[in-house]
Amino acid sequence: MGISRRWIFILTTIFSLMRHAAQGKVTCREIQFPRDCEVLCSTNQAGVISCELRVAVILPADPNFEISLPKVLPVLDLAVYDARARNLLPYWLNLTFLPQDDHCDAMYAQVCSIDSYLNCVHLFLGPACDYCVAVVGRAVKFLGAPLITTGGFTFDFTQQKKECKDEYFMTTRVGNLAFRDIAHYEWRKVHLFYATNGQIQVGGRHSCQLMMKSMVEYLKKEPNFTFGTYDIETATSVDYSEALKTHVGTSYGGCENIGAYGHSHGMIDEKPSVGSGVGVDVDVVFVGVSVDVDVGDRDGSCGGNSGSSGGGGGGGGGGGDGGGGGCWRWSDLVDFEGRFRSPWYLSPSSALRKLTSSQDKSLLIVTMAVNSWIRKSINSHDPIIGFVFVYMTLTLTILCAFATNETTTLRAQTTKECFGIRKQSKGEVKLAVIAPGDPHHEQSLPRVLPAVLLAVKAVSSPKGPLPGWNIKVDHRDSRCSSTYGPLAAFEFYINQTADAFLGPVCDYVIAPVARYAGVWGIPVLTAGAQAEAFRHKDEHYPTLTRMMGSHRLVGEALRHILQRFGWKIAGLLYHNHAMASSRGNSECHFTLGAVFTALNQTPAHRSFNQETTNAEDYRNLLSFVSKSARIMCANSTTIREILLAAEELGMVDSGEYVFFSIELSSSDNNSIEPWRLEGDTDERNEKARKAYQALLTVTARTPDNFEYLNFSREVKSLAQSKYNFTFGNSSVSTFVTAFYDAVLLYALALKESLPEKPTGEVDLDGGNLTRRMWGKSFKGITGDVNIDENGDRIADYSLLDMNPETSKFEIVANYYGANKTLEYISGKKIHWSGGKEKPPLDTPTCGFDKSLCPDNSLPGYAILSMVLSSIVVVLVVGSVFIYRHFKLEAEIASMTWKVHWDDIMWVPYARTRGSMYSLIANKLRNSQLSVYSDDNISLPEGVDKHVYFPTGFYKNSKVAVKLIPRNKVEISRPLLLELKRMKDLQHDHLVRFYGACVEPPHCCLLTEYCPKGSLQDILENEQIKLDRLFRVSLIHDIIRGMAYLHASEVKSHGNLKSSNCVVDSRFGLKIADFGLHELRRSGLMEEEFDKTSYAYWRRQLWTAPELLRMERRPPEGTQKGDVYSFGIIVHEIVIRKGPFYLGENYDPPPNDRNSNTKHSEIDRATLRVAAI
Repeated sequence: MGISRRWIFILTTIFSLMRHAAQGKVTCREIQFPRDCEVLCSTNQAGVISCELRVAVILPADPNFEISLPKVLPVLDLAVYDARARNLLPYWLNLTFLPQDDHCDAMYAQVCSIDSYLNCVHLFLGPACDYCVAVVGRAVKFLGAPLITTGGFTFDFTQQKKECKDEYFMTTRVGNLAFRDIAHYEWRKVHLFYATNGQIQVGGRHSCQLMMKSMVEYLKKEPNFTFGTYDIETATSVDYSEALKTHVGTSYGGCENIGAYGHSHGMIDEKPSVGSGVGVDVDVVFVGVSVDVDVGDRDGSCGGNSGSSGGGGGGGGGGGDGGGGGCWRWSDLVDFEGRFRSPWYLSPSSALRKLTSSQDKSLLIVTMAVNSWIRKSINSHDPIIGFVFVYMTLTLTILCAFATNETTTLRAQTTKECFGIRKQSKGEVKLAVIAPGDPHHEQSLPRVLPAVLLAVKAVSSPKGPLPGWNIKVDHRDSRCSSTYGPLAAFEFYINQTADAFLGPVCDYVIAPVARYAGVWGIPVLTAGAQAEAFRHKDEHYPTLTRMMGSHRLVGEALRHILQRFGWKIAGLLYHNHAMASSRGNSECHFTLGAVFTALNQTPAHRSFNQETTNAEDYRNLLSFVSKSARIMCANSTTIREILLAAEELGMVDSGEYVFFSIELSSSDNNSIEPWRLEGDTDERNEKARKAYQALLTVTARTPDNFEYLNFSREVKSLAQSKYNFTFGNSSVSTFVTAFYDAVLLYALALKESLPEKPTGEVDLDGGNLTRRMWGKSFKGITGDVNIDENGDRIADYSLLDMNPETSKFEIVANYYGANKTLEYISGKKIHWSGGKEKPPLDTPTCGFDKSLCPDNSLPGYAILSMVLSSIVVVLVVGSVFIYRHFKLEAEIASMTWKVHWDDIMWVPYARTRGSMYSLIANKLRNSQLSVYSDDNISLPEGVDKHVYFPTGFYKNSKVAVKLIPRNKVEISRPLLLELKRMKDLQHDHLVRFYGACVEPPHCCLLTEYCPKGSLQDILENEQIKLDRLFRVSLIHDIIRGMAYLHASEVKSHGNLKSSNCVVDSRFGLKIADFGLHELRRSGLMEEEFDKTSYAYWRRQLWTAPELLRMERRPPEGTQKGDVYSFGIIVHEIVIRKGPFYLGENYDPPPNDRNSNTKHSEIDRATLRVAAI
């Protein structure tokens, strides 16, 4: 009869609660729901009519589970029968059990708890499955009913339960997972073998893994204790003999060991002594974890002691009777008969505290074993092994009637039938905002409520979609908790104050609320719910609309960025605390999970807990994914530590690694300089600044237009005045503005649903409104808002890079989700780390680990040979340079350009008369004698200085002699170099320089003689016919000559004009009068400086305007000035009317033309080159 005693113990616990009910109504409820049905006894004028204690039993209905309704309900009936037979249960108290099928699933368990609550239960028994205990245990303290469970074995449940703020304040555990053998035999080394999902029929998912995790937490408390773990599900193929040898034999040779696992995997033989089997001469003891129920004091004062855990063969199953008759006696309880003559409410909180304080705290640990009597009673052949654990996934729903085994059969109309929710409205809408109240949260109530109120004002204005409507806004603090958030939605729902939900935003809160809202027929618009799981709307979230898109879009944006730079290899690093506590997966887990899918490959990925990871761990993480570009998700401080570790490993300086950080909801201005950490040293901040050069940040795109900036100011002002919240340095996040767009979208959908003829009533059916919102595009406060056919906004993102000059992050590109394009910001570029101008290769030339570049190190003699060869090469090169230097000096010293006066054979002067420019006598115009230009010889007043050069012969070559009227020429080194260059300069379209005579008083220059005169003479000679081909040939000769001159060391001409272009005997044009400007300038006559003379101004007609404006222009001119002069010459060749021909009726003097040119940009006659 041991099992009946256990359940009698549970019933006795119930009565103990009743004993203390009169001490006052103590509850954790912050939201007061109508609970008239809490009355325990019905009364009339005569007194108490009947009393009923309603107990919800939440267990799986599937008999394949060890602890299920078909197996437990008979036990409860036996326990009640036994209790009444012993007069332990008063006859006047009806005990009603309300079974609920939780499917061993957290969502169904929460559904069952709320359904039972609506049926006014006073107590919850169960659940027994891991995840179910957690969600129900967190909720019952707000429902005001205690929970007694035989489950809840994990280490997480050992936290205190003294106050309402404690997670499991009203949860009592009546089992105990005992490890007494370990303590009894003083073993100090343990190795834990387990399969993550072993014994799933007992405790649901992850049963064995969570049990071992809890065991490790217990073992950590013991001094000098060594343990190891091995999950056989992680191995691709399991060889148990090899596993035992590796993990037990070699690790703990010579020591006693414990392996903890189950029988079902065939690891443990019936005989426990297998020392020789593991290859060492040791005693290895296998202990299967058996469980007992202690219902008495641990010191045994209440009667029989608990059965101990069995050794060998996986552990014994049975247990002795726990708790004698003297431990819990009905005589110690209050007899309620006739005691209360008026209705009263069952208030279990104070009684629960009294109960738990009177018992040993070890009572509240874990599990249950069923002996052969119970197994026979319920016709079962499998032992109930009670290691049941907890995982938090709170879900919440409302059911109107007693739940059936299949809660999925609920239909949307259930809400209307059960609660009578008003689906019609006369110009009135109620919006329920559920968001965290903590202002530090990115989407907290003080931040989003101003945006919601501004949106309400806009949509109800005369120009809005709902003019004159009464839109009421109410809000609740979700605390980003999967308990508080759904309870807030529940309150809104039963009080009929929600036509639409705005929020919640946290994933573990929006999940249950969106599920229930689909049943209730209420639209849910949120800036959260970006995880990939929320993409499947029809099945789970039929009324959910996501106003900030999804993490899948982030993955697509990253994929486009990687493709843009030709990267295929990526590694994922992200913060996740799922295995460190029962808080579930982190936001980063969901973000990079979608990125992983979008990349369409299998990138290396590794999670870490940023709350416990140190610098050395970060270095190990980077080493693990060192063969890829890194995509990271963590808080800013963690990202900084990872980048500092990368800088220490040389990954930043190499320029071969690129890091991406995903910060979608950052609104803090510190994100502009995330590398700077207040309180850190200047040295580390500088290292961080350098490390951040390798980081690119992906964030939600923020508009920068005037409308958005003005809206931000209004939000900040309203937050300060109405909610006493100051944004400070923070900006208004796009996640906040999404609430504005959500209200606008809902209003537009509602407007579309309005009937053409006003009827006074409007259909607010959430399903209809949701379908109108999906596939809609409109102009929102953040710009164009596009909602796809699945109810997800097509979001845009920005790519940020740190500008090394300002050390601030700037937007360099935007990704537009609608057209899936990545567009760079004008004038912005990405600054790559390591000083590189281009993005790194997908795989470095030598590979990330240098494996593609084998070490071909040379032996010592080869290195010595290379060094000696290098020295020889350096000596040879140096010798060549030295030789060339001395050769140059010798050439300069030899003065090959030098001409002796006596070596010149003169031609009689009378034979050298030639034609002059047309300003001289007309009779000179037809002369066939040569003419050469010079600026140093005096001519009659009013005539340009174009003179007749004397000619002669020098070394059998006819030369033109240009006199330098100077008694003495000072020969300097620069002049010697220039004379040598002129001597070496030779081209078909440059007049050849033969040399110079510098013997005082005879100083002159000898150049090539061109018998056909200057280009100016030919153009002015009307007897010479120039066809189109001839003109083009002349222009082409000038171009080739000037191109060569510009490319030579002379660089520019400085005095290019038609009179300095001469024609040889073959009518080839050559450029003259270039170089040696110091010698040419030294012979200028004083009249040359007379700026009132006609000749002076005529010389300037070929000079560029920018040179005319100079006070002291360089004598060698400029290349651009030569191009201008060339244009004037082309004009002369085309028109044949001289420079600046403006027509027959307009012929201003040269000084007027140059004056106009000097004081304007280029106001000259159009050069009609096209006429050629």
